Amino acid sequence: MLEVGRLKNATESRTHFAAWAVSSAPLILSFDLRVDSVMNEMWPIISNRDVLAVNQNTVTGWPGTRLSYTGAVNGNVGNSSQIWAKPLGNHSFAVLFMSTGPQNSTFSLPFSEISQSFAGVKGHGDDEATTDVRTTEVCVRDLYSKVDHGPVDSTVANLEAELLPHDSAFYCVRPATAEGGCADLFGCPGYDA
Repeated sequence: MLEVGRLKNATESRTHFAAWAVSSAPLILSFDLRVDSVMNEMWPIISNRDVLAVNQNTVTGWPGTRLSYTGAVNGNVGNSSQIWAKPLGNHSFAVLFMSTGPQNSTFSLPFSEISQSFAGVKGHGDDEATTDVRTTEVCVRDLYSKVDHGPVDSTVANLEAELLPHDSAFYCVRPATAEGGCADLFGCPGYDA
């Protein structure tokens, strides 16, 4: 069950909501919507149209997959984190970084690990493998803040984030236009705040 509104704080709820969104799970709220204090705190999370669009994306029909997991081993308490990616169509991908442990997490993900098309070569398993898209410039949209970054040279830069415990960062990565711009969102959600 989706535990948004029932966790320790809004940070954990936002991370939980994003994890369900990237995995295309049903978004069924489990808190009492009549409790104004909880509803007011959760409303910015559950009404984020960009995150909802990732969850509801039907272009590819695929849920996200875990690209990376780092965790405490053999009962040792330590840092743990996960990276998830979901194809959105038009060579765009949602990427979720989650800090799931009690310590800060640093993420640095080469764009080529999201899609080989971001490395300038056409890779297997890309969401639209019949279309020959090769690019080294990508644009990144922060799905929480709705801020676009780029274009970024994906052969020399990585997608990076520094997160507090239990926090997350949620992005949409897409190819830059032929002119090297980021105005075209391709398959990324693009609702205003």
